[in-house]
Amino acid sequence: MISDIGDTVKKGHISRLRKLYSRKGTVEILEYVDGHTGCEISDLERIATPFVVEKRLQTFRALQLMTERLELTDEGRKYLGIIRVIESLDKGGEKMRKFPLEKKLPRYHLVYEEVHENPFVPIYQITKRTGIARSTVSRYLEEMYERSILKGPLLFLNPAENYHEYAAFVKFENCLRVYEDFKGFPYLISRNLCLGEWELMVTCEKRFNFSLLKEFKECVYQGVKGVTHASKVTSLDWETSVETIKNSLNPPEEKTSLYEEISHNPWDEKEWALYHKFKNNVRVLVMPVLKECGTRFERFQKWFKTLETFTRAYCGFYPHGYENYFKAHFLFRSDYQKQLRDILGLLPSTCYFFSVGEYLFSEVCFLNKKEQHNLFSLIYQLKEEGYFTDFYQSSLISKGG
Repeated sequence: MISDIGDTVKKGHISRLRKLYSRKGTVEILEYVDGHTGCEISDLERIATPFVVEKRLQTFRALQLMTERLELTDEGRKYLGIIRVIESLDKGGEKMRKFPLEKKLPRYHLVYEEVHENPFVPIYQITKRTGIARSTVSRYLEEMYERSILKGPLLFLNPAENYHEYAAFVKFENCLRVYEDFKGFPYLISRNLCLGEWELMVTCEKRFNFSLLKEFKECVYQGVKGVTHASKVTSLDWETSVETIKNSLNPPEEKTSLYEEISHNPWDEKEWALYHKFKNNVRVLVMPVLKECGTRFERFQKWFKTLETFTRAYCGFYPHGYENYFKAHFLFRSDYQKQLRDILGLLPSTCYFFSVGEYLFSEVCFLNKKEQHNLFSLIYQLKEEGYFTDFYQSSLISKGG
């Protein structure tokens, strides 16, 4: 099939093209360049080692598959098209036809697990660990983003002696208007419109006296926010997950808190700007962002190396698409925050948790009335087992920055 590239490719190149296809980095680099107009070598070094990138680019140019400006030639696009056909034949049982979502989910989940364990993992390593073809991994990632099955990876800041965030759970007379008015509010990080025992959840860089605002009714709770934790989705089935949780229940013994604080965050203005650009997805194309920020790649690399110390990176996995879930928010008064996080984190979509003083905040998703009933039955069972003493609850309606 590779010989079908055309008469413009010299016959002597055919054997080189066949060998090139099997080489590490070939498909990843061609796919990336094809899908990211204007990318640079530094972008490619995030999906393959610098040595591999250098060698493959030399070969691509020698075979007239790619220009010096990192653009595929007509022959390069034909070559990539043939690779896609080859890899679609009997790879993972797909056999050139589209599978329903439920049949793809297990393979989506394999890719998600790799990104969860290492948010910066290059595609060739996902292929090596899962056995899924490289172009298929790329396609799965694109499909999961398009279907809102995969979110992020997102960056969450660790509290530090010189940096804290505050979470508040507040009620107002006209919560919708207040929610809209909070857009662009100084020091605001996020705002959630809710329905339940609080109506507005606000995260800020400063502690606010909400009672000074018009139409204020009540502040249910406000406190220093700990770093956000995200569960690892290990099951795709609700009933299986709930059964696993019930079989895992034991009265907790050792008191625990999710709150941790590092000594100091030394980021300067440029580094904070990088954080705000990459916090919603650290896998985005780097160079356009750096050009927009006016930041050199060397400075980005230095900042990038600090992320493990000053942030946590998680991706969200929602097997049926994020928009199809109802999001239940809980504030648990608990002395056993880690145990409660670990138990609820067994549910089959990503749950988020953070500490707020003596409370643990949790976002848990469900799809329908049956799952809602199961969830609240489980919550009351957890209370009986002693995981928490009391809780507040609201449902997420809308979220914004």
